[in-house]
Amino acid sequence: MLKQQRLNVIRETNRAWWIGRLGLAIPAAIGVYLLMTVEARSWIGLPLLGLLIVLSARLFTKEADELRRLTDHPDVKRIITMQYRLEVLFIFLLAVVNPLAIRLMVWSWVPFVLFFGAALCILYIQAMFDERIRRLDPEQPTRRDVRDARFSSKA
Repeated sequence: MLKQQRLNVIRETNRAWWIGRLGLAIPAAIGVYLLMTVEARSWIGLPLLGLLIVLSARLFTKEADELRRLTDHPDVKRIITMQYRLEVLFIFLLAVVNPLAIRLMVWSWVPFVLFFGAALCILYIQAMFDERIRRLDPEQPTRRDVRDARFSSKA
């Protein structure tokens, strides 16, 4: 299967899941807000975010399964799995660790430095994985291709 055909399969799959993504994003924003408020009941946001991260991981696992299904190369399949695990880690950092760090270290720049340092590391590793996929299976869409296809309207 050619790269464009694979991207079309992924695009159709993503169209079917966009409501699920939106359904997770709105409660996640509420959970982060609850976690960052200074009132005692704000800890309600933590279990909500935990549940949403588990549901997001499930959604990402389905997307990774679709990508793995498109290639026969075992190393590419392994890299795809690692990429999606890194994405879940990034969501965990963004939704739980960073708000907690900001809440606990109120007027400090440390949470921002830690978050942006971790984000840069994850982005660098993702770029290395994309390059490795490109070398191993030139017809396999990379995470960047998938992200670009997610927001493009080409058929």
